Amino acid sequence: MNPQNDRRAGKRSAGRNSKTPHAIERARHYLHDNFNELVSLDELAALTRLSRFHLVRAFALHTGIPPHAYQLKLRIERACVLLRSGVTAAEAATQVGFADQSHFTRHFKRIRCITPGQYARMHAAGRSSVQLP
Repeated sequence: MNPQNDRRAGKRSAGRNSKTPHAIERARHYLHDNFNELVSLDELAALTRLSRFHLVRAFALHTGIPPHAYQLKLRIERACVLLRSGVTAAEAATQVGFADQSHFTRHFKRIRCITPGQYARMHAAGRSSVQLP
């Protein structure tokens, strides 16, 4: 008797299917390539050929967070790079795919525990204090 098919063996975890890790990698790469676009769960499910529910469980199992949170994290990471290079918070918000600056600021502060303006000033101060020979 195959233990995977035996109901008494308990439910299989979201990540046990041998195709699931590859599907999650496809979803991760897609989110990296389209971090500034609106990516729906249905779109990711179609890409990975997993159900929406299995996708969310497996994605969270493999990455620690669900797909939308992962995309927000990617956006904030990219925004940090832009802010360090001197781009304004409003421009960074638009470039990384947020609808407006307040939406961007809310998520930035939740993830980084400081506002984008504070982050930019902190890194601008670091840039100006560096003395070049």
